[in-house]
Amino acid sequence: MFIQSLQAYQKAEKYHKKQLSSIERLGLKLYMDSSRVSLARAKIMSDDSDIDFESLIGWVNHNKVQLYDGIIRRNLSEIIASKDDQNLAEAENWIQQAIEADKRNGTQWHLGRDYAHYAELLKRKGDRAKAKETLGRAIEIFEACGADGWVAKYQKELDAL
Repeated sequence: MFIQSLQAYQKAEKYHKKQLSSIERLGLKLYMDSSRVSLARAKIMSDDSDIDFESLIGWVNHNKVQLYDGIIRRNLSEIIASKDDQNLAEAENWIQQAIEADKRNGTQWHLGRDYAHYAELLKRKGDRAKAKETLGRAIEIFEACGADGWVAKYQKELDAL
């Protein structure tokens, strides 16, 4: 399973590199910050540790597309949490910001993904009760979006908690 995940992130890394190239060629600078953070997430998840965290935070602050606020913050939370459990508080801070941004922007599917990631952080911190509650909230949002595959995926996780 790990190899499949690694291959998926390596494939995502190639995709994001092509996307960034297209964005630059077309002069769509507004979309670069989100793409850069997504590329960094794919790199980190595929075991490439050559990531400049200061640049990532700069891209978060530089982002001008409100729609991407939550996505960028969730990706940053996932990047921070991927290394070890020592920075879970910082990852939790970023995911809470993502939740607020996606609530504000009405991006429900992304809000569901935020809550699912937050539940994972809570589980890693040992707060199973809050993790269950948070994952339940993610499932409710995915149900409202008609995202049946995501509902099934997270219902299995909830049942395992």
